[in-house]
Amino acid sequence: NKGYMANNVALVTLTLPASGNLTLGDVIQVNGVGTGGWKIIRNSVVQTIITKNIPGSFFASTMGYVSGGQYAAIELQYVAANTFSVLNAAGNIFVDGGGMALPTGYVAQGGLNWMPVSSSTYTYVQANTLCSGTAMAPTGWRLPTQAELSALQSSGAMNGQGWTLSFTWSSTPLGPGSHFSVYLYNGSSGPNGDTAPLFVTCVR
Repeated sequence: NKGYMANNVALVTLTLPASGNLTLGDVIQVNGVGTGGWKIIRNSVVQTIITKNIPGSFFASTMGYVSGGQYAAIELQYVAANTFSVLNAAGNIFVDGGGMALPTGYVAQGGLNWMPVSSSTYTYVQANTLCSGTAMAPTGWRLPTQAELSALQSSGAMNGQGWTLSFTWSSTPLGPGSHFSVYLYNGSSGPNGDTAPLFVTCVR
């Protein structure tokens, strides 16, 4: 029954209390006041966090961790033996599946979840709209940076997932009216005018 403000410029890692120190109904709140955000890890391998109330979560529950950026907030309640349930969640919150499989085509890499690359091409404005929530539920998705896309390509995590490995938009600008793209087939990168038709993957 306490609230915590993660107020550091670096990531603040919080460990859930041992279940023996909790009473059913106890509530824990965490708010990311600092720029480093927060990460909640389990006290033991048997603890579970019910995450289905987190918007955009792939997982109904996790035996991994939950993390959030600055001003992301979460409220957990101890509801059963070794089990916490998310009562409220706000902001950009990431749920690690703890080894659970992602939906087909989705990729976990670099601490991020990646949406399958689009089957159609988009201009930069259309791609940014798709990822930022106008064309989707607003669940923290965004365009990846050039560095994030390059790291994804280098990892090979998207190989064998049915992705079209072509020129894909990043959010990294190069002057007015142009942004970098990454060629997911071989990792080459360069600027494109914002009206060019390229593929898009969203990340959160």
